[in-house]
Amino acid sequence: MPDTQPDEIILTLAPNGKPTTVRVRIKESSRSRNFRLWVEDKTSAVLSKPKRASKKSALEFLRTNLSWLEKRISCALERISLREYLKKRPLVYVDGREWKVWLVNARKDPFFVEDANAGELVIACPEDSADEIFERLFADFARNKLLELAEKISRETGISFKRLSVRDQASCWASRSSSGTLSFNWRILLLAPELQDYVVRHELAHSRFMDHSVSFWIFLNRICPGAKRLDARLSKEGAEIFKVARK
Repeated sequence: MPDTQPDEIILTLAPNGKPTTVRVRIKESSRSRNFRLWVEDKTSAVLSKPKRASKKSALEFLRTNLSWLEKRISCALERISLREYLKKRPLVYVDGREWKVWLVNARKDPFFVEDANAGELVIACPEDSADEIFERLFADFARNKLLELAEKISRETGISFKRLSVRDQASCWASRSSSGTLSFNWRILLLAPELQDYVVRHELAHSRFMDHSVSFWIFLNRICPGAKRLDARLSKEGAEIFKVARK
């Protein structure tokens, strides 16, 4: 019989004690072997299910994870802009080092200046400019540095890639297409160096295994010892950073 369960569920949760309507979209993944649940923004989430799993079982998974979802929605309500984040914590991590970030007001077009020797980044942007403009400027800087990191690790591992892009990804740190293109989240530069390294190696490992099978993790551990430990750490420490500039 066909699965007649809905493709979208509307919930009423109470993050921070305030009733909030949350839409949960159910989508099918041909690559995934497990259920995955993530928050897109403060009023929407996505539940990904394996192709062979029924929607009924997906809804049961959702039911058992409602408290987790409510907590994540609560975090979403507390997100701040990248500009505000860097004012409070003016640091990024580049080349395995901590760089100081300076924010200055620009009278005209925004720009950034970097000093690798001093480990400093100056971001000049009009104070009244939209947050999206500031984020795009930071993403341009991030792309250059993540390309350098990916090329370095590519040489170390002997695993190549074709292209690299940096985007404001809503649900992941990075991805790799079947054509060999790596896509990274600009927020990666806010992560500790060892976690940046892990994300890049994780995506390069997908050149051999496009899924997250046992074989994938065995291979990843060869090019990134302690991969599972780093993955758990990324989930824990990255949760706070993922709040930055989320819509």
